[in-house]
Amino acid sequence: MRVMVFYASGGYRCEEIENSLGALQNIVGGYIEPCAPVQLRRMGIELLANEEGLLKGLPPNQNLYPFFYVGNVVAVGTAGENFDELSDAQVDFLHKWVVEL
Repeated sequence: MRVMVFYASGGYRCEEIENSLGALQNIVGGYIEPCAPVQLRRMGIELLANEEGLLKGLPPNQNLYPFFYVGNVVAVGTAGENFDELSDAQVDFLHKWVVEL
């Protein structure tokens, strides 16, 4: 599935990953925690971060400032209660959203 990864080390890009919990956990380096602002959720987008990122001392994710996230963050689409790949419109929205931050 197509997701957008915001790297703590800097930058972000779309990636194709397997649609599985393990693949998402691999990106964030641990258990995932949904943490998208309402603006993204209204667009059918969820952000997933490492649930224990602060406890593990992960570095701040500068891509998403002024929101405070640590470690890598992955953006996925939503289909009801399930995660889904991002649509072209959602990818375009995320690119604009990051630039406006």
